[in-house]
Amino acid sequence: VWATVWEQANAPKDSQARWLGFASISAGTGNGAGSAVAGLCSKSYGYAFAFVVQACILFALWGIMLLCPARFFEFEAAAAANCDDARPSTPERRLRSLSSITTDHSDSETASQSAVRRTRSASGDVRMFLREEIAKSMTNSARKRKNSIASDWHTEVGDIITEEENEGGGLSIWATLTIVLSSRLWFCTAMAISLSCFITSAIAYMWQNTTSSVWRFNDKEATYSFLVTTGLGGMVGVALGPKLFDDYLGGFSDLAGVYRCLKWCLTLIAAAVVFGTISALLFLDTAWHMVHYEVARQARGCILGCVLAGIFCVFALVNSMQGTLYGINTDSTTPETKTSAAALTVSLQNIVGFALGPLLPSVVAEYVGDGIQSWTPEAGADVARSAQFACGMAVSLLALWPLLLSLHLGASGAGPTGGDERPSSPGRSTQMLVRAESMRFLRSDGPLLEFAPL
Repeated sequence: VWATVWEQANAPKDSQARWLGFASISAGTGNGAGSAVAGLCSKSYGYAFAFVVQACILFALWGIMLLCPARFFEFEAAAAANCDDARPSTPERRLRSLSSITTDHSDSETASQSAVRRTRSASGDVRMFLREEIAKSMTNSARKRKNSIASDWHTEVGDIITEEENEGGGLSIWATLTIVLSSRLWFCTAMAISLSCFITSAIAYMWQNTTSSVWRFNDKEATYSFLVTTGLGGMVGVALGPKLFDDYLGGFSDLAGVYRCLKWCLTLIAAAVVFGTISALLFLDTAWHMVHYEVARQARGCILGCVLAGIFCVFALVNSMQGTLYGINTDSTTPETKTSAAALTVSLQNIVGFALGPLLPSVVAEYVGDGIQSWTPEAGADVARSAQFACGMAVSLLALWPLLLSLHLGASGAGPTGGDERPSSPGRSTQMLVRAESMRFLRSDGPLLEFAPL
């Protein structure tokens, strides 16, 4: 839950997609390494060897984190420092340049005011003290700009936040869920992340049985083909994706950048849909031929090469945008609900991606196998087994279509323009992004204070 928020707070603004991409591919790297260890070492060292290695690595990581200074795991101060280093094109930097704060209150402050400042900073009412300090340090131009932004927040989400803050406490669970779930951009990007995990986990789960049944791969051949196709493809995507989103498109620090990145994500997934659909049709055609001709094994020819190349391209394209989707998803809600949004994203990713990914294709494969044996009793068990795993792999690849739909809805909700102009009638997710940008300015990009309440 905290990993994405911590990574986004500590990563440089101009390379967030790269670092978030590294974090997103960690699960795929773990799957590939686990498959390699289990597939190559099980016969020599036994099946318990993989679990022993896993326990040792987890204990080593726990020891490293235990010995690291606590400041390494803070992200509030890192987020504030990143806001100071943001590019001039971001709304925070534009607002800061308009404010033109030149008054240094620390020089003209009396001893009694310093005592009051220290007393208030040590008290529990941090939010009120922070507002007073920001209001005191802002010039008239910045106040006018802040008031003009605040006057546009006449939405249901803004009313919920105002009501909760007026009650003197933080946001309730119901208000937090209402804010997060009402963001169309958050839901679409969370579903896109979950469906990406669905595809990768489903293919990883079905790979061993499919290659060994259809093309009679042994354990080493199945492991090496999996590592080259999915692992190398994912590495290519992670290496090339940040060059597109960070260097060419300029990141996703403002609304125009979010819209541009989502449009390019939509283009990349459209290409992945083409490769995935072709591979799925080849799997279905292979299953039909095996049942029709009652042949349990297929020759390793052009069909196998096309399938491996298609899955390689799918993994490269899907992993190239994972870091960008994580960053946009984390920023799609208000700062008060960012951690809750990250928690809901991880929950959705675990349920839809890592749980349903292996489950749904295996259920479809089971039904296909039962149907083949009931419709064509003359077909042998090997034929039914090969055909059912080929159909399960096809189902895994066809999940690219709902992924394409999620990105289309997310891009359409982010805004219809690709420039600095904002849409004339923004959606709820756009309004929440405006509020998030303004709150980051108010909390992190104001004048440096003498305390660190957050």
